[in-house]
Amino acid sequence: MIYLWNTTNYDAMDIFKTFKAETDQLINMLANISEEEMNKIPNSGGWSAAQVADHLYRSYEIVGLLKGEKKETNRLAAEKFSTLENIFLDYEAKYDSPVEILPAKGNIKKEELLNRLRERTNQIEKASNEIDLSQLCMASEFPGLGYMTVMEWLYFSAVHTKRHTRQIHNILNNQL
Repeated sequence: MIYLWNTTNYDAMDIFKTFKAETDQLINMLANISEEEMNKIPNSGGWSAAQVADHLYRSYEIVGLLKGEKKETNRLAAEKFSTLENIFLDYEAKYDSPVEILPAKGNIKKEELLNRLRERTNQIEKASNEIDLSQLCMASEFPGLGYMTVMEWLYFSAVHTKRHTRQIHNILNNQL
């Protein structure tokens, strides 16, 4: 398995840079295809590339968690990184999306989606620069993992984006 991060040696602000690198790759991939290509449903069914990207956009609503109630923790702020990697970078595993982040149905306008992705990424960056990344976000628990630190939520977003960017690549290359 290819890990994005060494959990024993990290710099808090590099966590956002990891997330940003993944979202930049996603946005660049989408920017270089047509709206028609983006909205084409794979032959095997499932979501279009646009719907996968919309799912990611909706998952970036973590900005609310980052700005919400937080508390100190007595554990390593990156403790759940390897668990997140094991979940999201296992490309053989399939998961159902939580209802809250299911993508829109039908065609999605390319420029609107790209603008929303950029805006949400900027919101996450702003929030990341204003808060202590080692604190626990108390507004919501991650299913099966409990409360996570700001750092872990950012890392979740990075590995989740990496997973789905790979999925979009496969959709565009008809490998699904």
